[in-house]
Amino acid sequence: MRVSILALMSLALIQAADARASDTPSGAKEIVLSAELAGEVSGTTVPEQPATFFMHVPTRRDFSIRVAADNGPCGFDIRRSSSSGFQSDVTRFPASRKFTAQEGETFIFSFFQTRTAFVERKGCSFTLSVN
Repeated sequence: MRVSILALMSLALIQAADARASDTPSGAKEIVLSAELAGEVSGTTVPEQPATFFMHVPTRRDFSIRVAADNGPCGFDIRRSSSSGFQSDVTRFPASRKFTAQEGETFIFSFFQTRTAFVERKGCSFTLSVN
């Protein structure tokens, strides 16, 4: 059976689009920043489901985040497109971190239940501020 080059190219384009889409978790909410670079989101996680937010930074710039959450039931992770793995060193709330974002970099912030909160079926209340 012959497979045309056009069919192979189409398959490669579909796989590339799927790879880009997987960089952002499904169900994630985007943090849209104004020209002053300010934004804030608050909420409560649903048991067994993290609250995930992503932010795309089109130009190189400095910014800071402030994280407030319940220390018992909440955990927090940061991922950057310029680095592999999780970048979070937040172990207690409230916490603040400063970043220098590269041009075109994407940040993913996730709040999730701790093991204890999972067992007790508790959600996590949080606030994330970006300046």
